[in-house]
Amino acid sequence: MDDMRFLSNFAGLPRERVPVLVFVHSLLIRARRDLAAELSDADLAVVVSTLARTFDTLSKGVVYEHQSEDLRLQAVITRLGETLARRQELPGAPPSSDADVLAVLQTI
Repeated sequence: MDDMRFLSNFAGLPRERVPVLVFVHSLLIRARRDLAAELSDADLAVVVSTLARTFDTLSKGVVYEHQSEDLRLQAVITRLGETLARRQELPGAPPSSDADVLAVLQTI
């Protein structure tokens, strides 16, 4: 039942953003596995919300990277932020705008 409740969070996501969701999700899984295996769900929530704030600020025309006070999490935020910023250069990454990434991060 918990899986269904979790999946229901994404029910309103437009179909064209689903590949972006899968891409971001794969980055989070990789970060958890490769960058810092001790990341908890709460840690990932901080990472995602910090990245969302950065993309929200970017959507307003201001280039500013929000930071975490936790240096361990900041390393993950920086790495994922850099990957998301150059996502169009990555093989297999779906075409997406910053608005698409922001919407997915906010949904997560």
